[in-house]
Amino acid sequence: MDKHPNAEEVVKRDVCVLRLASERLDAVSVPELVRPPVAHDTPPTDELVAWAVKVYFYSALCQFRELLRSTLLLVHEDHIAAVFFCCRGLFELAAHAYYVKKHVLQHRKSNDLRAAWKLLFEINLGSRDVREKQKAEGNQPDYPEGPHIAKVMACFNEYFPHGQKEKQATETYSSLSEFSHPNCFAFINHFEWDTDLRNMPKVTFGRPMRNQLALCLPAASIAVMSFLHSTGELVGAIGDGDLFKAIEGIVHEVLENH
Repeated sequence: MDKHPNAEEVVKRDVCVLRLASERLDAVSVPELVRPPVAHDTPPTDELVAWAVKVYFYSALCQFRELLRSTLLLVHEDHIAAVFFCCRGLFELAAHAYYVKKHVLQHRKSNDLRAAWKLLFEINLGSRDVREKQKAEGNQPDYPEGPHIAKVMACFNEYFPHGQKEKQATETYSSLSEFSHPNCFAFINHFEWDTDLRNMPKVTFGRPMRNQLALCLPAASIAVMSFLHSTGELVGAIGDGDLFKAIEGIVHEVLENH
């Protein structure tokens, strides 16, 4: 029977995954993107949709690798509580990339460029906060509204085996959020007690134990692979073969090494 890895082994394994992915993603160059000469009041073209996909990909890539760097730095410095925030951010972004990939490819398959452009416009420029402020000031909102994270996470359930039935993405995100919000899961990381929770004569406070990282780093590793799969499939669909090969190369290297 296979021996299950202990917390220390899990942390070591996932840190290696994150470090390798971070190094390889840092090597992906981010070019300047020139918008195709398509007027805003004319029907979108396939070239314009492909440009919007690249705007999303490079924006998401920059954010994802910044979160990776931050995660690794915080792990190295034993800032355990903050690692949960970064892992939750990585998981959110992976879910978002899956959502965008799924719906953009659906619209392209049905040759509905208007729907694809509308979705990408909402994705790239959506801001509920700015939209609500503009409405409160009595102005017609300029900013669209992007998809709610609950909707994105419900879609991301499809990525996992039996995902829609077991809702693994939703459950994982909920767990990461529990450790990021001011409630018991965050608080109990900082104290030990002598007896049960209802009768604690003495409580000793301190910093979280390093083995707590085993509760969040696996989600970050899943996020790495999912983000790479989704964005690779997306850029491949718009015909960017070089970028697709670069992403696929990172996927294979991570899988081969870990």
